[in-house]
Amino acid sequence: MKEKLERLISKRGLGSRREAQSLILNGLVFVNGIKATHPLQLVNPDSDISITGSHPIQSSQNQMKDFVYLIYHKPKGEVTTKRDELGRKTVYDAFLRYRGNQHTNGINPVGRLDLDSTGLLLFTNDSVFANFLTNPENEIPKKYFLRLREPLSDKDIEIISNGILIQERGSEYLAKPLSFQMITSHSATICLTEGKNREVRKIFLALGNKVLDLKRIGFGNLNLEMKQDSLSKAYFLFDHPFPLSDFRIINKTDVWKGFIKTKQKN
Repeated sequence: MKEKLERLISKRGLGSRREAQSLILNGLVFVNGIKATHPLQLVNPDSDISITGSHPIQSSQNQMKDFVYLIYHKPKGEVTTKRDELGRKTVYDAFLRYRGNQHTNGINPVGRLDLDSTGLLLFTNDSVFANFLTNPENEIPKKYFLRLREPLSDKDIEIISNGILIQERGSEYLAKPLSFQMITSHSATICLTEGKNREVRKIFLALGNKVLDLKRIGFGNLNLEMKQDSLSKAYFLFDHPFPLSDFRIINKTDVWKGFIKTKQKN
């Protein structure tokens, strides 16, 4: 089904719809090598879209703002929100401690990790990039390490790999991992691209099992590595120690190098 060009540009993370309209009307957008003439032009979803200059797009209200990209190693016991009605600790509390008195307006988490989950959580004030990363159609991989209450059978592994139906609010959807790999009888890694609410936990709950520990170890191009010796285990990002509750300044391309490129379908 064809889509409006302005919407497709926005979905690919190349700008908001308003920004897309301006680019098109100024003759800067090309579809399959032909200059686009109207924002509502209908195009195939797999069309090759290029923007003259291929520069990252900033919204008019953010043209003077310096974008910030931070990765947080979230521990257990923090909810992904600015304020919690139950008075629980939040990831934003940790962020405010890290930033101190520095300007924090508009810097928010991208996606979420639940209270009992740990691992990589991105913070940024680049809303266009954040929308790109969280749009399921862009298929940004998110990889998790998990530990289970019960061992998985060969049949369970086959079901997970082929996709499993998840019941949610009177409807259902197929949860099919991009990859799934057993490490021990009670632990595994799983990679998803949609990131629905508590999807990993629901996959194993549907099999009558329970996830005891869940850690996001991959987000886009970012990978959290664990190195363990006889005394301790430590986590590393870019070959440098990255302990729990720590923040690290990163670049946009550390997360996803394909952001300002058009998405190609094979």
